[in-house]
Amino acid sequence: MTPHGRPNDFSQAGLPVSPGQLPPVAPCNTSQAWPPKAATGGSFLEMDMNPLYEIENHFPDFRKNLADKVPEHLREGLARYVIHGIVPGSFLSAVLGNDLHGAIRYGDDDSLAGIKPIITFLYNSTPAACFGSALRRDEWRGLVAEAA
Repeated sequence: MTPHGRPNDFSQAGLPVSPGQLPPVAPCNTSQAWPPKAATGGSFLEMDMNPLYEIENHFPDFRKNLADKVPEHLREGLARYVIHGIVPGSFLSAVLGNDLHGAIRYGDDDSLAGIKPIITFLYNSTPAACFGSALRRDEWRGLVAEAA
């Protein structure tokens, strides 16, 4: 309970509520390749930069939101890009790269109708490093490839 008598959401979720309850963090392993090749082991900072670890641990609703928000014909391409770094089609590449002109040029009517839900999904359910500019889009593909 908080001092105001309300339940403490963190304690109900099983999360640490005081510094004494935080798990120990292993020291950085400077001999390990960067980014780490596996989502387990190493320091917290190393694991936090692994794209697959990011998705599984920081975006637990990724799959549900993908199914709920993204138009059906774009789900597979978007999931392959976010999880495996596989280049999506021209429309999704333009959306991920923040290229409105390209998105309009390459998108069919169904895809164009899904721009707002796609952007909402990306903003709420994926790491910010995977979209927003052509540079981010291309760096994400390289980051995922290195972590695999």
